[in-house]
Amino acid sequence: MALASCTAQTLRQYVDYKYDTAGDITVEIDYHEPEQEGAERYLQRTITLSEEPDPDDLKVMHDIAERSPVTLLIQFAWSVRTDFVGPR
Repeated sequence: MALASCTAQTLRQYVDYKYDTAGDITVEIDYHEPEQEGAERYLQRTITLSEEPDPDDLKVMHDIAERSPVTLLIQFAWSVRTDFVGPR
């Protein structure tokens, strides 16, 4: 999906600029259809990082993910919820 690719590429540009060595970035998108009438449909974006970032950098990365080009494009039709998952 374009949202996952765009998010991963946008974050990769940031971490490659910020760090000498940055781990893997994996982005998964799940579609959630409302089960109750009037509930919101949304896309759940889960970003998995293989390295544990500094808490300040994690906030910046979240802001960057929210401003990725495809996110900005689809936010008019879909709600996108984002979670970061640290190393496993």
